[in-house]
Amino acid sequence: MTSSSNDGVLDEKEFFISPSEMAKKDIYPLLFIGAGRCGLTTLTHFPENRQRASLVVDRFGGWLESWADRAMRLGMTHVRYPITQTPFASSSMAIQSFSSRMGRNEELAYSGSDKFAPLPSTRLYAEACARKIQSDEDGGILKSVPIVKDEVVNLRKIEANEEYPGLLKRGGMLAKTKGGKEFVAAQVVVCCARKEAVVPEKLKAFVVKDGGNGRVKTSESINVFDPEGTLNGKRLLVVGGGMTAASVASGAVENSKVKSVTLLHRKSFKRREFDVEPEYFGAKGLRPFHNSEDFEYRAKFIDEAKERGTINGVTWKRVRSHSVASKKKTNSSTEQDGSSPKLRVVEKAEIVSIGFDETTKQFSTTIELTDVAKRELAAKRARSIIEVDADDDFQALTMTVEEASYETPKVEVFDEIWICCGTAVSAETDPLLSSLPKTNYFNGYPQLVETTLSWEHGPNEVSLAKENGGCRWPRCSVFVSGRYAALHVGPVASLPLGYRTAGKEIAAISTKSHKQSLRMRAENPYEIGLGTFASETKTSSSSNTSNRGNALEDKSKTNKTKNPRLPPVLWQKVGIIDVSKLLPSENFPRVDLQTYSHEDVGFQIKIYFILPEEIESENVKMEFLEQAFEIWAVCAKAAYRVFLPKLYKTIIPERSSVRVIAKKRKIIVTMQKYDNYEWRFLKV
Repeated sequence: MTSSSNDGVLDEKEFFISPSEMAKKDIYPLLFIGAGRCGLTTLTHFPENRQRASLVVDRFGGWLESWADRAMRLGMTHVRYPITQTPFASSSMAIQSFSSRMGRNEELAYSGSDKFAPLPSTRLYAEACARKIQSDEDGGILKSVPIVKDEVVNLRKIEANEEYPGLLKRGGMLAKTKGGKEFVAAQVVVCCARKEAVVPEKLKAFVVKDGGNGRVKTSESINVFDPEGTLNGKRLLVVGGGMTAASVASGAVENSKVKSVTLLHRKSFKRREFDVEPEYFGAKGLRPFHNSEDFEYRAKFIDEAKERGTINGVTWKRVRSHSVASKKKTNSSTEQDGSSPKLRVVEKAEIVSIGFDETTKQFSTTIELTDVAKRELAAKRARSIIEVDADDDFQALTMTVEEASYETPKVEVFDEIWICCGTAVSAETDPLLSSLPKTNYFNGYPQLVETTLSWEHGPNEVSLAKENGGCRWPRCSVFVSGRYAALHVGPVASLPLGYRTAGKEIAAISTKSHKQSLRMRAENPYEIGLGTFASETKTSSSSNTSNRGNALEDKSKTNKTKNPRLPPVLWQKVGIIDVSKLLPSENFPRVDLQTYSHEDVGFQIKIYFILPEEIESENVKMEFLEQAFEIWAVCAKAAYRVFLPKLYKTIIPERSSVRVIAKKRKIIVTMQKYDNYEWRFLKV
C-alpha cells in the first residue's frame, strides 16, 4: 500500500487563473474523459439536460471506437457478457431488438446454458450500439454530444473564486490535452485507466518500449490480421491463459498466414463464463466488501475475487477447433484426415530461459513444466490416471502425454512472441491524475470520497444500490468510473455491471453537488477530503450516528436559527425543535395537525394549514432541513405541530419560508425546490 497525506495540498505552486482570463474561456458543466463502454454507460445515467451540456474528449474521437479497435486487433469474435448488458441506461434490449429486427440472430452464441441470455458477436454489438447512438430515440441526445479527438494528459484543480463565472465560483478543473488544447469544466468524469501490461521476468528485456514494433509484443500492439505480413510462414508463441491470449492465438490462425501457433500457460486453463463469480454481481456477495472500512482488505478482496486466466465457453470451443486434429467421417468409421492443427496448447509450463539469434532473427526458448505440474504429473502416474476424451468439448485442452513432453527442459524456436498475461492498474503513476490533490493508493487503486446517497425517484432519476458512494476524488470536482473506482464499486468495477453501478452513483452525487455549488450559503461540496470521510467511517455504528447528527447540526447553522433543538439522533423520529422550552407549562397540550393541503407551483411547494384557534406570528417556530421540516404554533389552548420527517425530495432550506395570516388562522409554508419537476408525493 502506498499512501500520501490527506490534506489535499499540491506539491506544485497553487494553480490560479485570473478572473478576466477565465471570463474569456468556454466553461463546460461536464467533461467526460474517454468515450469507450465505461464513458458511454456513465454518461447515459445523467439527466438529459446534463447530458446535452457535456463535452467528451477521446483519443479515437468517437463512441466505442477504442473498444472496437481493441476487439478487432485481438480477434475477439464475441462479447464476453450477455446481450442484455448494454451501455445504455434507458434500454437493456437495444442490442437484442436490433438483432431480431435485422435478422442477425445467428450471430448470437450461447456460451454456457441456453437458459441464459446469449452473447452477441463483436460486430453485432458495435453496429447495434452505433445505430442506437445515431438514432433519434430519447431526443437524439447522444449524437448531439460533441466529442473532441484528443487525449487529456493532465488535470489541474481550479481554486474557488467568487469573481469567477457562476459554474466556477466553487472551483473547477482545467484539462490539458496532448494536442495542446485546454478545456475548463465545473466537473470532470474520468472514464479511462492507465493499465500496464504484465510481462514475465524472462521476457522483459525483449519488450520494445516505443510502441511494440519489435518481435515481442504486448496486447497494446498486437494485430491478428497481420496487415504487414510479418507472420507469413512464421512460428508464433502466445504467452498467457485468459481470454485475450486464447483470442489472439485463435485469431492468428484464422486471419494470418502463420505457420504454427503455440499457446503457453503456466497454469491449467479454466473455463468460466465471467471473469468474476456471479455472486459478486449482487449486493449479497459484496456485503463483506462494502461493510469493511479497511481499504487494504478491500484491495485484497478485489484481487481474490478476480478470476484471472479464465476462458468462457465460446472461446474454449474456438481454441479446441484449432488445436485438436480434425476428423473426417466415412460410412463405416471416423478417421483422422491427416492434417495437423496449426494451434498447439501447452499448459502448466513456463519459459525458463530465452535467447535471440541476430542472424536467424529467431528466439531460442527453453520450456519446462512448473514445479507444481511436475508433482501433479507424478501423482497421476502413481494412480495410473489418464484423462483423454477428444470428443468432450469441456475437457482439458491438453493431454497427459503433452505434459510429459515438457517434464525435462525442451528447446523450441519461435519467430515472434505475443505476451497476453493481463494488465495491472497503476493510478499512482498516471500522468493524468498526477496534479490532483493527494490521496491514498491500495494495490494501484485510488481511495475516493464516499458521500451519502439519496433515494430520489423523480423524473430522469434512478434508485441507488447502497448507502454511500459517489466515486469523487478528494477535494476537487473529479469523479471516477471504471477500474479506478474498484475500491468503492467492487470487483465488477471494470465490467459492464460496474460501469452501471458507478454511473448511477456519479450521476446522483454529481447532480446533487452541482445544485449545492450554486447555493452560495451552503458548504462547498468539493472541499470534502479523505480526512472527513475517514473520521466518519473508522468509528462504531453508534459514533456513526453521532457523526451524522453533527453533520446535520453543522448544516443547520447556515439557517441562523435560534430555536432550541432536540439531539440530532431524534430528528427523524421524534422531532427537530425542543418545544418544551417554548411552552408555558410542562403539561401544556400538544396536538399534531393531520389535515392540510399542498400544491406544486414551478420551483416551489406550498403547504396550507388552518389552525383551530387564533395565532400570533411570533409564536410560530419553524425548522427546515434538506429533506424535512417542523413547525410549532403555540396558541392559547394548545401547541399545534406539523412534522414531516422525510420529504419526497430535497429542498433549499435557506430559501424556504413560513407566512402567518393571523386573521384567518392560516399558515402557508413555502419550500424551494431545486428544479421544476412536479413531486409525485409530498412525503415518503
